[in-house]
Order: sequence, then C-alpha cells, then structure tokens
Amino acid sequence: MKLLLLSGEQEAALEIKSAEYCARICHFVEEGEEVGLLSSGGMSSQVCFGKEVVSLATEIKKGNSWGEEFGIVTAVEMFETKIDELLAGLELDFPPNTTWLAIEMLGQIASGPALAHILKGRVVEVGECLSVLENHLSNKIELGDKEFGERSWKDYVSAISCVIAIALLRKIKTGRVLFLREYELNGSLLKPSWGLGLALELEEEEFNTTISCKCGKCKIGKLGAPKLRITCSCVDCRFKCLNCAERNWGVLGEEVSGPQLPRDVMNFDRGLHLTYFRNEVSGNVDFEMLASQVLFSRIRPDAASLNMISLCCGTIMLVMHPVYENRVFLTFDDISEIRTKELLNEPAFVNDWKDLTGEHLANCIDKSKRGEHRLGDEECRVLFREKILVSPKGVFFQAILEAWTKNGGQIEVLKNK
Repeated sequence: MKLLLLSGEQEAALEIKSAEYCARICHFVEEGEEVGLLSSGGMSSQVCFGKEVVSLATEIKKGNSWGEEFGIVTAVEMFETKIDELLAGLELDFPPNTTWLAIEMLGQIASGPALAHILKGRVVEVGECLSVLENHLSNKIELGDKEFGERSWKDYVSAISCVIAIALLRKIKTGRVLFLREYELNGSLLKPSWGLGLALELEEEEFNTTISCKCGKCKIGKLGAPKLRITCSCVDCRFKCLNCAERNWGVLGEEVSGPQLPRDVMNFDRGLHLTYFRNEVSGNVDFEMLASQVLFSRIRPDAASLNMISLCCGTIMLVMHPVYENRVFLTFDDISEIRTKELLNEPAFVNDWKDLTGEHLANCIDKSKRGEHRLGDEECRVLFREKILVSPKGVFFQAILEAWTKNGGQIEVLKNK
C-alpha cells in the first residue's frame, strides 16, 4: 500500500482528468471541445484548465459554521466578504468557448429541488448560470432560517457553495457550465474524483505501448507493457516471416516487398525475437477499420497458431496460439516496430532444437558452449506460467478476427504439409 500526499494543484489535475473522462464518455462534451474544472471541497476550491491550476483556500466549512452561529443572512454576508478578498486581483483568462465541469460541492448545488430541473445535467451558458444562482441565493437569504428546525451545517452548505460558484463564474465571464456531482452510465454512477483521475493516469502509464508495421500505416496502440521476450529458432516462426518477406504487398495500387529479417537471423546466428503482450488494449478501438488493414493466415491447414498480417507491407503484426488461452499474443519485434516506455528485456533462450537445420543447430550448440543458457522444457513451462498464464483472458485479437470474418475474410493457408 502506498500513501499519497497531494497538494491542491495535484488534486485538481487528477480531478479534471476524471471529470473530463466522465463528461466525454457520457457525451456531455465531444472530442476537441475545451474543458475546464470548477471544484470545491470543505477547505479549498480549484479552477483548472489544462496544466494551469488555481487553488483557493475558500473554507466552505468555516462558512457553514458561521451559518450555525449567526444565521444564514449574516453568514452569507461574511462569506461573500471573505471570498471577494480572496479573489481580489485574480484574473482568469481562458478560451471563451470552454465548457466548465462543476463537481464536488459545486456540482452538488444543482442537486437540490430548487435547481435540479434548471441546472442538473445540463450544459448552460455562464450568463444564464449566474442569473439562476443569484436568484437562488437571494431566495435563500429572503427565506432566512425559517425553513430550518434544529440547525446544522447541512442547512447552509448549499448557500455557502453558491457564493463560491457565483464569484468564480463572475471571474470566468464566458463559456458554458455543467453542474453535476455524479454521472450516470448504463445504470452505474461515475463520480469525478482525484482517485478516479489517479486510476486513469496509472492506466495511461501502463498502456503506453504501440505496435506498428514496417511502413507505419497499420498501428495498434495503447497496449500494456511487454510481458515476456524470448528467442525462438523453430522452423515455423522462421517460415512465416520469410514467406512474408518474399511476397509483394501493398494496397491501392502500391507494390512493396515484405519486411526483411535481420542479417544475423538470416545467417542462423540467432533465432527470432518474440515479444508477448496482454490480449487487451485501453480505450475504444475501431475494429472494423483495423480489420480492413490486415489478413489472417496459418502456415498449414492443421497449424495451431493464427497470424495477423498487415496488407500494406506484409508485417506480421500479431500471432495467437491456443496455448496462450487468449491471455496474450506475440509479435516478432525483428520485423514489427514496438514503441514503449518500458525497456525490452534480453530475450530468454528457448530455441526449439528438434526443428533446426544442421547449420542452425551447430550455431545453437556453439552458443551453449559459450555459456548462453538454453531453457529446458520445465524451465519454459515455469516461465510461461509466471509471465503469461497469470494475465487475465482478453478479447482484443478475437474481436479483430471477428470483424474481419464478418466482412468476408477467409483465413489464408500458406502451404500444405
């Protein structure tokens, strides 16, 4: 367990990440729209736009306690004076078309019966919001404390929060506002918070890998970190890569040769480098578009592994095998391009010696004599259990195959054997 101590600025940065995620996934704002954050807790309030964060010691709790002690009229007057002094000289200059997401106690303002039908879940112009909130606060003051029995802080938090919202919107002047403390998606509630923002940030850090073909036209992004890297010299891996290298590829009239294997692989100095990834990606994927860029093949009718190959240049993008249990897929990093923040580990030496040609077998034996340890069968099983079979089952590879098959794709068989 790790304890995090966040500053107001750090908390706001995580909150805006979570609020923007909720607003976009629930279709309150579209891609490309400018988004800002208005947030307030018991002690501080934040205005956040991009990396610019203003954190203010607004102290709603103090305003609530003034309400309990002096009544709503005096408490609002005292709190307005405090906020005016706090914001004196503060200039907020943001794009005029920004959509401001009001969350936490500011978002809660719109949940009460007096405002829910006007503001809750609606994206409203700043000017209209100001008019509604000013009228609401005036009504609260006019009613005074008559509506309360035994008073508590809960009786005053709406009015005190309203003072902050009005003061901030007067500074912002333009744009639109969405007051919403919780979002609903398919019957489930999403609450913007620094905790959700942190989870999204960690996911972004974890899913930061891209695999692309040699020419760069076919890409798979937002993959997790590599799970395992091995060296394999079996004839099947070698054949499928050489087959792609020897063929002509290209779409829309282009004709390009397939990706070539490195010289040391061609010369049997080493086997192919295979890198494994979890069978999932982060975020939305256009499977139809991806399926239109690839074909699927097996090297024999009875071959267990299924290969996904880019149509543009013949790069084997992904390989799936039943033994992976839909938990991972592999790519040949000798021919595909891997971009990741993680360092690719030195590959484990797991050559399939029984399938090697005489020349290649001699080289592998020579490697062992030089001290390069080849993993035995049981060592390989342990490696796969610890690195691959601990991954959750995924559907990414299967979803591409399903979209491809749905559009009439038929698995190509490379040779009969």
